[in-house]
Amino acid sequence: MTSWPSLKHELSLGGAEWIDQQVVLDKGIVTSRNPNDIPAFNAKMIEEFQEGDHSSKR
Repeated sequence: MTSWPSLKHELSLGGAEWIDQQVVLDKGIVTSRNPNDIPAFNAKMIEEFQEGDHSSKR
């Protein structure tokens, strides 16, 4: 997953694999780092919605 860089340590302690990218997709969950990443986040969300059912990816 990705998030604000300041959350990297806490997320890693919780078992997350933190990645410094605009958008990260993991088992159907889309995350982004900050408001500057919103265009990339929106594009990925649209792509995921167009693909349809993701229940087999969980």
